[in-house]
Amino acid sequence: MAEFTTLKDAQSTAQEIREAIVELDSTGFQGISDTELTDRYDSLHTLNGECKSWIQQRQEKIHAHRIDRSADVDAYTDLCTYLYEGPEVDYPVLATFVDILEIISQYE
Repeated sequence: MAEFTTLKDAQSTAQEIREAIVELDSTGFQGISDTELTDRYDSLHTLNGECKSWIQQRQEKIHAHRIDRSADVDAYTDLCTYLYEGPEVDYPVLATFVDILEIISQYE
């Protein structure tokens, strides 16, 4: 159940960040003031920080799970690999936020 909640939160955050990027993209650069440009940079910096925070939290959770499971070598299975066997990536939350970081970097 905790994984489901994490996925819902990640999806919500990713959607909010993507919407903010679309909004920034729709304003363009034509005729914006220095203040607006600074605000735009600050917004991108904040979005970048949110992505990095999610990535760090997720990596810590994966690492903690691996430490907990490593004591029982015979039963060791990577949770994400097990849960997300079908998708192209084993760590969809990490992959999502890395993709968003790449998009943000195009605007910085």
